[in-house]
Amino acid sequence: MASDDDAPPRRVTHTEGTSYIVAFGHPELFPLPGSRDLVFSPFPAAGGQNPYQPVSGVLRETHTQMQESWTIDSVPPPFFCRFSTYVLHHFYEALRGLSERSRGLRLEELIGHMRPLATDQYAVAILRSIGGEDQENRGTLIVAIAVAALIRGCHEDKTLTAFSATLDPPPAILDASWTSHLYFNLSDRERKRLRRFDNGVRRMPYVLMRQLILRKAPKNGAHGPARRLVRRNFMPDSEELFRVVVSFL
Repeated sequence: MASDDDAPPRRVTHTEGTSYIVAFGHPELFPLPGSRDLVFSPFPAAGGQNPYQPVSGVLRETHTQMQESWTIDSVPPPFFCRFSTYVLHHFYEALRGLSERSRGLRLEELIGHMRPLATDQYAVAILRSIGGEDQENRGTLIVAIAVAALIRGCHEDKTLTAFSATLDPPPAILDASWTSHLYFNLSDRERKRLRRFDNGVRRMPYVLMRQLILRKAPKNGAHGPARRLVRRNFMPDSEELFRVVVSFL
């Protein structure tokens, strides 16, 4: 019997055309150089609009743990992975704004969303210390961090999915053969989770308003005419929801 690993890539229809899911970062199906050495911390699973929100301030602590002797070739994997998880927080934000019908963004486009690092004093200090003053070394480090972030999102946490426009994905080597032809978007699981979260947020004012109104209703005869009068006359239309909630609070 064929295993799931032998199954052909699942086909998906996007606005750009037919796409094929790629097992990005999978140690056998899409092995990337050095990916077996990556040691990620547990999935933050913070919920909300970005499950990686808890790591948004991790660079300050990460900077204090850095050693001056580290170079681009000797950075400990756990340290490297903490930085990449911070970057994944930014990638998730960028992809959350895309349509789920979109194929997604390529690596180059995602790296463009790492620009906030240029204004983060700790990120700048870490990149400069490890990458040195050599522009090429620093660029290599940034790409490696971005790829590690995508490996975590696609393979470890399943919060992202990689897509190819062709049935045969490009080889898993760090060159333009895949960086130009693979796209990344949030996974189906994350889209469903976000829809549930958004529905809960939209319903919360109504739930709050309903409870507050029922508190103001007469306590005696909870199912009598007075109770029905309050519910009929004071349950507002949806466009008045927020105004009513605020007025009660």
